[in-house]
Amino acid sequence: MKKFNFFVVLGMLVASRILMGCGEKMPDGDLDEVKMYCDFPKVVSLAEKDGEKVDIDAMGIMDFKLVDSLLFVSTQDKDGLWKLYSLPNLDSVGNTLKLGSGPLELAYPMPINQASFESGRTYGKRILDIPQFDKRQIISIDLMASLDSAKLIGMEKEMPQVPVFPVLYYSLPDDYSYMMSVDPDELRIKRELFKGNVATESKVLSVLNGNKVDNMEDIGALTSFPLIQPGGSKVADCQGNRGIINVFDYLADTGFSLVGCGVETDMESSLERRDKNMSEYGGGNGYKDFFAVIANDYDNGQLTGQSLLFFDWEGNPLVKVILPMKNVGCFDIDLDNKMLYLHNIEEDCIVRCNFEF
Repeated sequence: MKKFNFFVVLGMLVASRILMGCGEKMPDGDLDEVKMYCDFPKVVSLAEKDGEKVDIDAMGIMDFKLVDSLLFVSTQDKDGLWKLYSLPNLDSVGNTLKLGSGPLELAYPMPINQASFESGRTYGKRILDIPQFDKRQIISIDLMASLDSAKLIGMEKEMPQVPVFPVLYYSLPDDYSYMMSVDPDELRIKRELFKGNVATESKVLSVLNGNKVDNMEDIGALTSFPLIQPGGSKVADCQGNRGIINVFDYLADTGFSLVGCGVETDMESSLERRDKNMSEYGGGNGYKDFFAVIANDYDNGQLTGQSLLFFDWEGNPLVKVILPMKNVGCFDIDLDNKMLYLHNIEEDCIVRCNFEF
């Protein structure tokens, strides 16, 4: 009996250590499996002297993205919404996309983070898909052919089952697509996965869609932004106000919740962060082998700094990069030339730093 009691106590101690990792109690997550992160095996601090402003002629920058050997910068210039530059010298390649009501024209300026860049769908092509909810269409552009011919080459196709209040739409490999919308009847954020034009069942999305608020004024506490794995089937759904990153595989229909040590994930805390404009996460990017998010640091309700947190798709912390500024709107990495690009919102410019992941 004493031997049995010993093993019972030992088991309880081991379980307690697991649940208390980093000295913190295990937080609540949306999915059954919850992974907590506290420390990072590598921490890098960047100083202002490490960066340089890139010399480009873009004004009123909304965001940017690195695609293949090009830098895409979205602006509100109606005659050329997106400006393109070659890497790494940043020579101008021209403008693309215009406002208007004609073929392949946009009804409103479009941030690049709301578009999908797909490769491999048709051999040798890079396809750019831009949602136009008001027209219930997707503008699909053959990017490489358009650059070669100096004119847009593409088509307009129907968007599947557009909801009343759509938020975003992404094209995924193998004719899948992912849509988010606000559901005013259920007071929730609704996520849907489509195969072609047909909605598919997903246990993971059903769980995530189960989070609700009491009134529409609080819906902001549930907002999230998805980070898509290029060419893969994983998504990191980052809920900035709730402090939860739900990572899932939409083909396997499995996933886990990723939460930082000390972060309260209950709805009351989420609403409080929303009211104080203190989001835990402020944007991110998905890459083949990892994803990264902007983490915000606060002191007495004031934003004091930002970092980039890198994780592999299994939720393991990889690198923390402490940024030299606290006004970064978005970022991207040129892995080939080992450069980190940052959007400085206050100065309306893009800064780049030497960076080896």
